[in-house]
Amino acid sequence: MTAPAPAGRCAAATRPAGDRPARVEWPALMAAGLGMLRLAPDVFWSMTPVEFAAALEGAGLVRRAAAPSRRAVLELMARFPDRTEG
Repeated sequence: MTAPAPAGRCAAATRPAGDRPARVEWPALMAAGLGMLRLAPDVFWSMTPVEFAAALEGAGLVRRAAAPSRRAVLELMARFPDRTEG
């Protein structure tokens, strides 16, 4: 999930590294889950990434990126039309 920077001290959980997979920033995730959300360790470690993201969003620590408007999509389609071979 791509979202604006979280509020408070919670930094981005991953940092892209070129073509390599993103590195998990465990200290930031643990600070958010154990410190900011005040989850018990067993609850934190048993959560799925989707559950954790929902908990962060529900607590107001991150915001989900808004979907583009219809107008924005139409403008992008006009600016970058699909290429057809024929």
